[in-house]
Amino acid sequence: MNLTINPVHKNSHALGGILIKGGSPMEWLAEMQRMGLSVAMPVYPVAGAVANQIYGCIVQCNAREVKDLGRNEVLQLVNQTVFIPQQADLIPRLSDTEWEKLFGNKMYIYLPATGLAELEETVRWERLLVPPRHNEVRITKPAKGISIPTGNIQTAAIEAPEAHIQENPFGDAGALADLPFDVQKLMKGNSQEMDKFLKFLSQNPELALKFGIPLDELGAFRGGRDGQYRFGKSGSERFREFMDSDWGMLVKVLFFLFLGLFVLILIIKVASGKGSSGGGSSVLPFMLIFFLIKYLMKVYDDGGSSSRGSYSGGGMGSGRGGGGNGRSILLDNERFDTLRQQYTRLAEEYYNNGEYDKSAHIYKTLLKNPYKAAEVYRTGKHYEKAAALYLTLGNKQAAAECYEDGKMYSRCIPIYKEMNQYEKVGDLYALLHDKAEADRYYNIVLDEHIKNGAYLPAYRLAHNKMDNVVRGREFLLQSWQKNISPAEVMKLYLHSFETPQELETEAVKVHNNLVTDSNDLVFLKVLVLDVIRKDDSKHSPVLKELSYKIISNKLGRNPSVAGSLISLNPGDMEIAKEILRFNKTKGPNKFL
Repeated sequence: MNLTINPVHKNSHALGGILIKGGSPMEWLAEMQRMGLSVAMPVYPVAGAVANQIYGCIVQCNAREVKDLGRNEVLQLVNQTVFIPQQADLIPRLSDTEWEKLFGNKMYIYLPATGLAELEETVRWERLLVPPRHNEVRITKPAKGISIPTGNIQTAAIEAPEAHIQENPFGDAGALADLPFDVQKLMKGNSQEMDKFLKFLSQNPELALKFGIPLDELGAFRGGRDGQYRFGKSGSERFREFMDSDWGMLVKVLFFLFLGLFVLILIIKVASGKGSSGGGSSVLPFMLIFFLIKYLMKVYDDGGSSSRGSYSGGGMGSGRGGGGNGRSILLDNERFDTLRQQYTRLAEEYYNNGEYDKSAHIYKTLLKNPYKAAEVYRTGKHYEKAAALYLTLGNKQAAAECYEDGKMYSRCIPIYKEMNQYEKVGDLYALLHDKAEADRYYNIVLDEHIKNGAYLPAYRLAHNKMDNVVRGREFLLQSWQKNISPAEVMKLYLHSFETPQELETEAVKVHNNLVTDSNDLVFLKVLVLDVIRKDDSKHSPVLKELSYKIISNKLGRNPSVAGSLISLNPGDMEIAKEILRFNKTKGPNKFL
């Protein structure tokens, strides 16, 4: 007979064991202790597929009662004989005779990794465990130690300083050598250096982002001209680019040679006594050319220092806002868009790789998109950074939620108070086990509910969060008397009593004092449909008598109420027949 294991959609047998993998009995004991299993339970060693190798052990127990299995596996137990994996079954099905002939009274395990193997004997822990040796130790009085508070620590949070929130996750630029671009020229808007930086950014983003240039430094947000950046190049920009080129360097050399020649000629003329006797006309062209070149050089220098921004080290644009001083690098639109696209691509890559801090930094500091940055911080569980950013954006609700998610209750509670969300404040104080403060804010909410006639929310708050069952019942009765959701509040009220005796007493009390001609049918429906019919243990004669009393009072004016007798007497066909005859003469049954 070929006995195999086939996969199935659900288990067909009881969960009767736990497989602990590993060849060390010490590991087995550690796992059993962690799962809360007793050493008195049968434990079978499982042989491996290789000779003289232990695959693990099986603990025979009710696996459903084990809450934390860890890496261990639950096994089915077929006919109290064969352990098999979950969602599997033995094929073919065996009769009792075949089962007895094949397996007898022995235990087996059938795993895909080891095949069918007999579990010959249980583990004898007394043979494996060696009791510790008893050592005579002289005990001396220890020094006075530190008092340790009693009780359990419920929550703990580490709140980082503000400086930590603003740091660059890529690190500070510092003094980095061997860069393929000139930082000073780059910060003056040199297009060639920007091209080098863009190439370096695509090849080595981690290092390049230490010099990350915010887009607002490139003309996206300039002080007094927000939302503008220049397309194309001005004449002065083209002149500065020319001066940075090789030809520009030649012009500078010629200028200084001309300047030296001019000074030499001036000295010669003065020495020969010709400087003051009509020689001015010959010197004048030199002076005009000199001052013209000097002016052009000044334009070049001013353009690089005043309209192109500055570099202060520690990362480009570090700590800059929206170009508040009106100084920025003006890039042509093509390079600006290229840089923005690279920043966006890198931010998305870091996000997809789970490096949320780096992704958010690019969105916040470089792309100037704080809303997206806050979202990324929150997704990455950088709750403090997300909350701080949300506060700067004026989104107090999101900031409070982030602080709450990060268990920084001392920071989110004041924000919830500021937004008058007092029930949330009470919930947080309850988490901190400060019942007095929790009830203080819960009572503020209760007063508001009562003022607005919201008795059901008031009941749920008092009953579920304040553990004040008596006060909660009072709110339900007030709602009943004011005819606000009468069926729902009466159902909640009657089900709030745990014992049948309490239920009977309160039902009679409500019927005698609070049930009138306007609400007696509602009370009857709740009594019949939600109390008597749904819980057989509460089929008391007292509750039935109350129901019959209401039916008899209403039957003459409302014949349809007779239908409730069927629910009170299920299976009584004679009553059902009488009600049918009654309805033919008095009208259809519309009550139930």
